[in-house]
Amino acid sequence: MGQSGRQLGKIAVQNLNALIDEYEKSGRLLPLRKSGEALHLGNICKALGVVRTTVNTNREFRETLKLYAKEKGIAYSLSGRVAAEEEAPADTSQMVP
Repeated sequence: MGQSGRQLGKIAVQNLNALIDEYEKSGRLLPLRKSGEALHLGNICKALGVVRTTVNTNREFRETLKLYAKEKGIAYSLSGRVAAEEEAPADTSQMVP
């Protein structure tokens, strides 16, 4: 029989801590977004073999990453950003009143 969700959650946290230790020993940071401002949560999950929703559903996993980011002086996650095309002024000349 397979492991319960709770057991898998604990294993995910253990594996995350092992990954952090591995990166620490090599003097590297966990995967970051291209900007270097924040953790790349998707790539971290991929490296651990867990789905991205693990960050949302496993509180201890999420808190471990938040603490890591705080200790390293980087953002845990990037805030939502407005796409460039949304920032451009809209052409309203063709709008019907």
